[in-house]
Amino acid sequence: NRAPFEGHKLFGAKSLSVAINLMSIYNGDMRLKGLYLNGPEIYVKVLEDGSANYDIAIASDEEETPIEESTETTQFSFSIDHWEINNAHIIYDDATLPFLLDLENLSHTGNGDFTQDVFDLTTNTTVENMNVKYDGVEYISNKQLLVDLILEIGDDFSKYTFKDNLIKLNEFAFAFDGFVAMKEEDIDTDITFSSNDNTFKSILSLVPGIFLEGFEDIQTEGEFSFGGFVKGVYNESRMPAFNLNMEVKNAMFKYPDLPTAVTDINVKTTINNMDGVIDNTVVDVSKFHVNMGGNPFDATLQVSELNDVKWDVKVKGNIDLNNVSKMVPMEGTTLAGLINMDLQSKGRLSVLEAEQYDQLPTNGNMTIKDFKYTDETLDYDVILSAVEVSFDPQKMDLKTFDAKIGNSDMQMNGVVSNYIGYVLDDKQVLVGKVNFTSTLLDLDELAGEEEAPTEEAATDTTAMEVIPVPDNIDFILNSSIKTVKVSDMTLQNASGDIIVKDGVANLSDLKFNTLGGAFVVNGAYNTKDISKPSYDFKLDIKDLSISESFKTFNTVQKFAPIAENMVGNLSTKMGISGLLLQDMTPDLNSVAAEGLLNIAKAALKGSSVTTGLAKVANLKTNGDELTMNDVLMGFTIEDGKLNVQPFDLKLGNYKANVGGTSTLAGDLDYNMTLNIPAGAIGGQVNSLLSQYGAGGGNSNTIVLPIKIGGTIDDPKYS
Repeated sequence: NRAPFEGHKLFGAKSLSVAINLMSIYNGDMRLKGLYLNGPEIYVKVLEDGSANYDIAIASDEEETPIEESTETTQFSFSIDHWEINNAHIIYDDATLPFLLDLENLSHTGNGDFTQDVFDLTTNTTVENMNVKYDGVEYISNKQLLVDLILEIGDDFSKYTFKDNLIKLNEFAFAFDGFVAMKEEDIDTDITFSSNDNTFKSILSLVPGIFLEGFEDIQTEGEFSFGGFVKGVYNESRMPAFNLNMEVKNAMFKYPDLPTAVTDINVKTTINNMDGVIDNTVVDVSKFHVNMGGNPFDATLQVSELNDVKWDVKVKGNIDLNNVSKMVPMEGTTLAGLINMDLQSKGRLSVLEAEQYDQLPTNGNMTIKDFKYTDETLDYDVILSAVEVSFDPQKMDLKTFDAKIGNSDMQMNGVVSNYIGYVLDDKQVLVGKVNFTSTLLDLDELAGEEEAPTEEAATDTTAMEVIPVPDNIDFILNSSIKTVKVSDMTLQNASGDIIVKDGVANLSDLKFNTLGGAFVVNGAYNTKDISKPSYDFKLDIKDLSISESFKTFNTVQKFAPIAENMVGNLSTKMGISGLLLQDMTPDLNSVAAEGLLNIAKAALKGSSVTTGLAKVANLKTNGDELTMNDVLMGFTIEDGKLNVQPFDLKLGNYKANVGGTSTLAGDLDYNMTLNIPAGAIGGQVNSLLSQYGAGGGNSNTIVLPIKIGGTIDDPKYS
């Protein structure tokens, strides 16, 4: 394929076979006896701008010659007796919706006489692993699918009538009756659907984690009903009316090898729209009750009038997580702790937007105590010693949050406002102010250990992605952390404010100690344009190790590689800004910086730069060491180039002054002047200078200009 889908497979298959009746070609009735596709991979991808990888036709610069339609009738016809698709993997990924359908190990057979005006299309489809995701939410995960369908096709392929059919998702089966008719601008629908198996066990199979090996041995009781309809016209301005009813009565389930049953399950849900106007949809969960090990849990939910959302929700109950493993198999996972919640809220979105909180009766609380989660896939435990949250119409008050995740501990408290509006409307802004404290925050552990790169992973540049800052969050996080471990760095005594607002994270007086130095950072990380994330920081650094800064910061490695061999500390006040690449590394060509470096004492010895200088100047002693004392150096970085203003230093025993530029490619363009006694330089140079009256003897001081070019690895002197 071509840009932007280079290297992207649209279609591939192990084999394609066709069986044809050759004699049928001569009598004008071409009839395929069979069409067989083995092991196909089909990956359809549509980007947000609508460009699709199946649009593979190459545009022609030549104008097309119109083809005159023939008025003669033709007797030629085409039909297929049977077709098969085996072991297919089909992915449809459409970012314009956004929708993802992933079907693994799909097999399909079908037949139908397409030469008839009205005929039955008979198909059978099975999928071993089905995944459906919409708008970032996974609605169907790792489910098995079976579709047996007899569809009557008539009215010149414009009407499709459901006859005998069965659709089965895991153990949940249902059927359709009715038709879909395609008109010029409308789609007319009249479809009813209902479940064929009215047992609770069938719907239980759809619950994530339930449909495991041994599912057939689960003991269940209870009734289950499911049904509904879609009826009316669909077009650009209308949609059909629809209804869905689901009810579970007096149900329970118990795994044979576990001691405790989940009992008294009663659920009643209705989704109703009688006129096809989406704003008139009503969602009513009038009952949700379950008893888990003697702990009852109840909830109700009503949502209506979507143009001005009206809600009424109640949640009350206790959950003893210590009993969960006694009711549901959790291989490799352990849960413990107590959760208690009592919450109720009702109101209307317009009242919320008007901030008339007194008209939004909302109250409640939630507590978590001694929560512990362990999983064999995690290298650490998650422990919530205590969490206490209370709710009122205006705010959510986080009174206590005491947690330990692996080696990291964290404590939080604060207030979050407009949480109801944020949940109901993605345009609403969540506002909060939270205090965060920790003695150790091990970000490396929380990120997980990096696996050894495989050959395939070595070429994968999408492993790290831009971390977006939400534009509907207005948060102030006041932090105080004794130790932070991140990317082989250890930060000590970190404190300051992180202010998140309008897609920008602002750092305000963020202080910490690392690499022997003390940092104060102010500035912003901006993801308003997610394709070009940017940063703009002011740094105040004291007593930073020069050599350690080289090991840690790739900006230093690229712009000042000479720092690798320097011993000493520096202090600086500087501003730095630029863009980040999509893997969160700096775009070095965009770096812009300006500041002053203050070096109290530093030395460079054994570098190709110092040895080359000693050789070209033919110095007699200590010529291979550069020393800097009380240096104040101004610098800028612009257009991929480091510009250094002239500053004083010493080469061996001799005073020097140097300034110039270096580039990302390592090219050098520096001017140095050495102040040395004439007697200290080589005789050949001394004689040359004497000829022009520039020196002679050991008493005169010679100002020797030296041009430094070449590269950092291979410097040239003149």
